[in-house]
Amino acid sequence: MLMSYFNKRQLLQLTRAVGQKLLFEGKAEKAIPAVLQSLHFAIEVYGLSSIELVTSYLMLAEACIGLHRLKEAEDYLSQAQWTVLMVPDCDYRIKSQVHRQIGRLCEVKGDYEEALRHLAEDVYHCSIVTSTDDVETSGGYFHMGNIFLKLGKTDKAETLYYRVLKIWHKYLTGIVTFNVEEEEKSSSLLTSPKMINLGKAQEAEAVKVLSAIHAWYSEMSDRHQLEFSYSCKTQALLNFVIGDRSQAKVCAERALEALGDDEKKQHTRRAIASFLNLCRTTPQPSLSRR
Repeated sequence: MLMSYFNKRQLLQLTRAVGQKLLFEGKAEKAIPAVLQSLHFAIEVYGLSSIELVTSYLMLAEACIGLHRLKEAEDYLSQAQWTVLMVPDCDYRIKSQVHRQIGRLCEVKGDYEEALRHLAEDVYHCSIVTSTDDVETSGGYFHMGNIFLKLGKTDKAETLYYRVLKIWHKYLTGIVTFNVEEEEKSSSLLTSPKMINLGKAQEAEAVKVLSAIHAWYSEMSDRHQLEFSYSCKTQALLNFVIGDRSQAKVCAERALEALGDDEKKQHTRRAIASFLNLCRTTPQPSLSRR
């Protein structure tokens, strides 16, 4: 019985991870079976009224929003809200996730003012657990930026997009720096047991968010040359971390090209050139590591 309990907990985490990855990849229909399984395991392990069910409710709501099944999404969000209300000391991270999904639903329904209100609550609650400049918090900024873009408030959208870029750039730089230091210690990037990698769901989120922002900056590159270069560098860091050294090199080269020959940008050019050299000299991870 004890082994069965732990097996169900493991299956709960596995099905959630699979569902979350598919959601970030935009495969809502394929995500639903995995998330329903996670809800089933959560109920068996924790019971019908547990706060542990909320994550699965929110993922099901997200999938339904993606499929434009808004009534179903509202039902799942109502179940999530009710569960949260029944737990007075509910974790701020859970509250953040609830507000984020409600905000996304409001956005799809065209109620942008209400969406922004919930996303602001998302950022507030998430920042209590992490910080205002954490990758978890950045998701709220990203969705707010999307709404401001729809409202024609381009300056506000750009401010939020750039903030998301800075957060991810710092986070990915930290991973690259740590891994390179570990490589130097162990003399092998492929065998060090301490190497840091993005989880599958976080990797999918990073690809989705940073690709969307990069596409926007690509369209605005004439007016936002420095920001476009920064976006290219962030894309390079992401590709390096997920193991695509060749694409990391391409993105770093674009970042250098976008800077031009402005003397004031020489420090930035040197930093990108140093990273480009790292992309050229670091071996491509084996398929088993990626």
